[in-house]
Amino acid sequence: MDWLEKKLEEVKEKKKKVVVCLARRQEMEELLKPVKEKCLDQEAQIDKEKAELLAARAPFSFDHLNF
Repeated sequence: MDWLEKKLEEVKEKKKKVVVCLARRQEMEELLKPVKEKCLDQEAQIDKEKAELLAARAPFSFDHLNF
């Protein structure tokens, strides 16, 4: 019977550890969410700047003018 009680305690401890780890993981994910959003915003801003830079660097052409 002693063996069974020991195994039961081990299972309880493992379950407690799982619950604690899941809670900690959820908390970290919640903390990370605004950081990810800010990163996505920055990437969008970089893409916008790249597009503006490409437009500014576009070679000038007078082909559209009829002389």
